[in-house]
Amino acid sequence: VEHLDAEPWLRRHAEIFEREMLAAVDPALARLYDRLPFDQAHMQSPPEPAELERLLRLMRLPMFLDTPADQVLPIAEQARDQTFNAGQFAFRQGDAAAEFYVVMDGQMEIRCGEAALARVSAGECFGEMGVLDGQPRSADAVALVRTHCLVVDEAVLNQAIEDSPPL
Repeated sequence: VEHLDAEPWLRRHAEIFEREMLAAVDPALARLYDRLPFDQAHMQSPPEPAELERLLRLMRLPMFLDTPADQVLPIAEQARDQTFNAGQFAFRQGDAAAEFYVVMDGQMEIRCGEAALARVSAGECFGEMGVLDGQPRSADAVALVRTHCLVVDEAVLNQAIEDSPPL
């Protein structure tokens, strides 16, 4: 689509076709695509593929479901990648809650002592409650397999909330 700039009508038809293809494959993804700020003045072109994947993962989280993409984009841009090996802890009970995590690939387990409370898979987040309520971690989070996560710092989330009250 990016090579069609010389003919705006052709570019628009290509965008419509792309959106229809997404709708045929994944209607939920097509709805997310519709929320992307491609035509905003501050965004001359769509995000890079890796940045788009981050944005889409964040936008699928319940906490961002009704939030415009241009408000989630700064969070996606500032999130960092972290990989945990099987058995490695993201955090332990009692730790300060300075960030939350979005599983991109792999699986984490939330534990309290030896009791497994939840398993968190790709597309889900964990650790957000501590960030939102300011309380120490109430459980451990450990990787069951090699797991790639996006890490969103508390300061980044708080800045997004401050800049965009609808969050």
